[in-house]
Amino acid sequence: MMKANFDTDINEIEYQSDADENYYDKNQESFLFIFKKWALKILLGLCILEIVFFPELTVAFGIVYSLFSWMLIDKFVLKKNIILKHPLTSIIIIGYGLCSFYFPIPATLSEGKSIIFNLDIPNTVFLQGMLSLTVVVISFLVYIRIQNTITSKSLIRKILNKSGFYAAPTDFQIWAMGIIGLVSLFYIYYTGTNTSENATSFSKLLQGFFPFAYCPYFLFFKNLYSRSSPKKSSITIFLAYSAIILLLAFMTNHRATFMKVIMGLGFTYLLGLFLQRFSFQLFTPKKIFIGLVLFYLLTGPLVDLGLAMVAARAYKNSTSSLGLVTKTIDIYLDDKALEKTRKRWEGIVITNKRWDEHYVDNIFLGRLSNLKAADLSLYHSERIQNTSKMRNFLYNQITSLLPSPVLNLLDIEVDKVSINKASYGDYLYYLSTGDSYGLQSKRQAQINGAGMAAFDYWYLLILFIVMIPLFWLIDLLTFSIDSMTYITVPALTIMPMIMTLFNFEGLSTFISFILRGWIQLVLIYMVLIKITNVMKRFV
Repeated sequence: MMKANFDTDINEIEYQSDADENYYDKNQESFLFIFKKWALKILLGLCILEIVFFPELTVAFGIVYSLFSWMLIDKFVLKKNIILKHPLTSIIIIGYGLCSFYFPIPATLSEGKSIIFNLDIPNTVFLQGMLSLTVVVISFLVYIRIQNTITSKSLIRKILNKSGFYAAPTDFQIWAMGIIGLVSLFYIYYTGTNTSENATSFSKLLQGFFPFAYCPYFLFFKNLYSRSSPKKSSITIFLAYSAIILLLAFMTNHRATFMKVIMGLGFTYLLGLFLQRFSFQLFTPKKIFIGLVLFYLLTGPLVDLGLAMVAARAYKNSTSSLGLVTKTIDIYLDDKALEKTRKRWEGIVITNKRWDEHYVDNIFLGRLSNLKAADLSLYHSERIQNTSKMRNFLYNQITSLLPSPVLNLLDIEVDKVSINKASYGDYLYYLSTGDSYGLQSKRQAQINGAGMAAFDYWYLLILFIVMIPLFWLIDLLTFSIDSMTYITVPALTIMPMIMTLFNFEGLSTFISFILRGWIQLVLIYMVLIKITNVMKRFV
């Protein structure tokens, strides 16, 4: 396999000049220009509707929250030279802006609700959101300034280049990596080693292969990771592959398995539009048809399918994998069972009023935009008297990321199993309510509340510092040849995470990725490249 040849001028990989943008100026109006113009116009129109239908002072503050935040991103991040040089790190902030600041108004309005629906402390949510976004944007601009002033070559990038990390895999390797990912997914859930209690060292290793199950879909976006254009492939093969993923989702009762396919394809396509790899003519007959089909699926059948999987979860421990498939289909075809589950989802039936995550009814919009997660985290953080306990928990979470030999060398005793049983959100809830029974519920905290619970307002300074190495590591997953930026395959596998990074638990997630996640992603990809290279010899 050929290595990408940029040893002659490694700086070309990292720092493209503004003159290099000429390639992207073939069209008078780029997708970025159209996106900026219409995104702001649509948001302004929705804000007017919001205040007309919900004329409240708190709603007005929510409108300020949305407009201020999106205009901040529009001015400092949605710039051609920045997106072309730093596509993935730009997408992190754009994703944060869309999920936390842009989508809440249209998502709630579409269901006849206001932006403050089911929020206990909306003003705090809005204030903290604007503060954290401002800090992230400043951190991003500082990172870019540092990158532009560094004159030395990146040693890590050189090592990655020499190892073949930036070389484009063949179509066979893409399919092989996808199949290996699928087999790993099936093995982990079939053997029951997907939980922290039952996990073994081998199963933890296999979990790193999961994201590569989506590799075959990247063939539609081949010009993002290589110089080659996408080839016309049999749609039947991809439909069959999608059916296998859907079947595995049923058997494991894991909604994210198929939801990540949809999210990943959407986010990757958006990235390709920003990089001008794809046509942005929206109103062609083909795209209108595809758009209508997707709208129907995302607002009808797929929503019902997700609800059926939620309902089938009650039978997960008492039936086989094939039994779960049958049970899920039975519930999907049972309108009464779906309606009962829908009412639970909509909060009409609430099992625990102290942790009610309901914000929007649509499960896909709920994954992307849920201000209630921020509201819950901030609400419970205000009820914690001693922040040192949260800091200790975060410290234990971070130290548990280190390999056991390193911990033994440093003479640090950490019970990894007990620590990983509870999420950051679980422990936050426990300190707030004293309810120890919820320590294994896997509640998900959010950056602002999680930060305030551990560090008070000092979390903003820590966030500023942590984001800089995170941006740098993410940027190492991209490279450029002849003034064009390319995205590596491992980066494409984590596009849903990159786009929704701030929907996770915040500092603990960011530090985890810096200390372990990035290294694991790179090493597993290199292992897969070696394995698939060997496999090619027998084909």
